[in-house]
Amino acid sequence: MQVRDMTNLFDRCTKSYTEYKPAILLIFAMTLFQFSLAQASEQRHKTLLPIRQDGRYGFIDAQGRIVIPARFYWAWQFQEGRALVYVCGKYGFINESGKIVVPTKFDGAGWFFSQGLARVKIGNKWGYVDKLGKLAIPVQFDEAKDFSDDKLAAVRVEGKWGYINEKGRFVIRPLYTSSGGFSEGLAPVQLNVGGKWEFVQSTGKVAIEARFDDAEEFSEGLACVRQQDKWGYINKSGKTIIAATFELPCGHFSEGLGIVVEDGKFGFIAKNGRMVISPHFDEAFSFSEGLALASEDGRVGFIDRTGKWIFTPRAGVIGYFWQDFVALTAEDRHGWVYLSREGNVMWPATMDEQPTHEMWPVIALTEEQKSYEIKKSCQ
Repeated sequence: MQVRDMTNLFDRCTKSYTEYKPAILLIFAMTLFQFSLAQASEQRHKTLLPIRQDGRYGFIDAQGRIVIPARFYWAWQFQEGRALVYVCGKYGFINESGKIVVPTKFDGAGWFFSQGLARVKIGNKWGYVDKLGKLAIPVQFDEAKDFSDDKLAAVRVEGKWGYINEKGRFVIRPLYTSSGGFSEGLAPVQLNVGGKWEFVQSTGKVAIEARFDDAEEFSEGLACVRQQDKWGYINKSGKTIIAATFELPCGHFSEGLGIVVEDGKFGFIAKNGRMVISPHFDEAFSFSEGLALASEDGRVGFIDRTGKWIFTPRAGVIGYFWQDFVALTAEDRHGWVYLSREGNVMWPATMDEQPTHEMWPVIALTEEQKSYEIKKSCQ
């Protein structure tokens, strides 16, 4: 399954913030869910879930047992056996035993390892480290994105985006104002500010000519594109498969179904354009192994491919989804719990605060506040 480039999505959402403001955070959460889908089946036995206790982060297993004590100022989920942590104002990565294996010495870092590499920042430049902390691609780029399943990463130099391979060599020189990640052999790119979007091959050759107002990556042979303020789907030949009639960026296809939004409600559509599950959910996420996370009227649960709940949904608000577990508020317990796709509820006794996906704990603070937060993270 293709995992979507998180950084690209967040950048694109920021670019379109005014236009898509009501859906930005939800679409961002959907991207986190795409990462969880890619790992769910192969890592279920290794599930480690973040907890927050007394203002510190640690991890529990699927039975609620503490595996890594809450000692980090901030931490994120595991991917490829590594999790991002924040200590003393710097970023690094830990392994599944809680040992810091990529030193906490970087000024910024990507959310996850992808294809064995993670983005890291020193000063104002970005490069890539391997899982042992060795700088695999020297710090040299103005911006950098995660490697895709196609083993290419978009990087920006002097205002233009190009693509490098895992050796750090450019396979497509920096030409583009904006770029998406490679997926299924193609990537959406924009040559000039305000210009149309096109799709290119890994050689840089144009595969689908520039005619879209915006474009997303391919999944299961289809890509979501925007034309005249509406979104629809095209195939790899550029042919319109599902007409552009939807108000928000479509979700990627997974197990033959794609997410669409009509009048602010989420539903699912088949590749032939047939509406399989009518839009009536307040939130909905991609299918994985026959089930999809959804919420309606303040209740959260999992639905099957007909749109039916597989167990009675629980009252709460979705926090995020990771490897078969969704973190949500539980009104009857006045705190956060993990709900499994089987309907089981886990109330970790140590989980007294909501884990947050805030990537940069000090990003919006004044210098004085930032200094205080950094000192606190060292304690």
